[in-house]
Amino acid sequence: MIHVTPNGHSIMMKAIQSTANSAHLMTEDGELTGYGYRPMKIDPDQWVNGEYPKMVWEFSNGDPINVIGYYVVDENDSILWSEQFTDGPQEIKNTGDRIGVTIRLSLLAGA
Repeated sequence: MIHVTPNGHSIMMKAIQSTANSAHLMTEDGELTGYGYRPMKIDPDQWVNGEYPKMVWEFSNGDPINVIGYYVVDENDSILWSEQFTDGPQEIKNTGDRIGVTIRLSLLAGA
């Protein structure tokens, strides 16, 4: 088991946050496509105490599809982490449907 000091915790969080480049929505088949969807850029200066402000995607209509979560990539499009929605998939089916994501990172600190 690794024990992280408070200083180490701060350094690790800053490194993770500065590496995150963009957030993407995912379906069972991979990244969402269509519906007016585009990934959202992540500004490293917007992080506050391990939390990134809520990102909201608004969609145009199409065949209903379930979005199961999101993932974050670095500048090389390598996936850093992913998270499935805890309240189940979010369905897109109507123009104006929205999905909001607030990223909350935490590392357990201890010495």
